[in-house]
Amino acid sequence: MRYLGLVFFFFAIAMGPTLVHGQGSNRQQKKEQKRQNKEQKAAQKEQGDKKDSDRAQKLNQMKKHREHHEDIQTKKVRKRMKRNHKKQQKAAKGKGQPFWKRWFKRKKRWK
Repeated sequence: MRYLGLVFFFFAIAMGPTLVHGQGSNRQQKKEQKRQNKEQKAAQKEQGDKKDSDRAQKLNQMKKHREHHEDIQTKKVRKRMKRNHKKQQKAAKGKGQPFWKRWFKRKKRWK
């Protein structure tokens, strides 16, 4: 009799409602998430391409403007611009003038 009660008890527990998930619902969510991620990456790539083309266009405009500016200068001014550009490049690298140029340069005195 005791055993019959235990068997009935376990049978009731086994046949009771169990938590059941729908088949493949987790898979469908993962697929949907992957699809959304792909769409987002594609949109970001398109925006990046657009930014790159805008940047290239802007650089091209700046280059044309610089060339026009140099074309309207006289030869003497272009030479001076070139020398100054070289000095700027050296200064950007952290290199100053050699000591003999600093020591023996002409002093700027206003008379």
